[in-house]
Amino acid sequence: MLGYAGEELGIPSVISEIGGAGFSPDLEEAWIETNVNGMLSIMRHLNILPGEPNILDRYMMIGKTHRVNPSVGGYLHPEIPETGLMQEVKQGQLLGRALSSYPFEELEQLKAPVDGWLYLIARPYPVNPGDWAFGVVDAQHAVWEE
Repeated sequence: MLGYAGEELGIPSVISEIGGAGFSPDLEEAWIETNVNGMLSIMRHLNILPGEPNILDRYMMIGKTHRVNPSVGGYLHPEIPETGLMQEVKQGQLLGRALSSYPFEELEQLKAPVDGWLYLIARPYPVNPGDWAFGVVDAQHAVWEE
């Protein structure tokens, strides 16, 4: 719907995606607060709402990202701490493991393909081949702007 409105009718739209289900309540609440504050700032910038937008001290311009998803079905076991998004990772760093549903033997290791930051993280959950797991911002194609 939003793609159609933007492409065919010339109506600007925005989608805010952050977080996911099954994380700690504190982390999910922080993601919700980030989304709400960001959307309110956009609306203030566009004069939809009165007031000044909250402008960040810096932001990242992202040119390339990589998805790191299991190629097998089973159970995803993250190996990184659940501390939120934009954790720095190094190429080859173990992000998680795909385990067999029984007897939980390792089927696949999910590793960071490049140096960068995690923009998508997963909690432990049953997965099918290709399900979302991790997303890495490619550091060579990202620039911090002030």
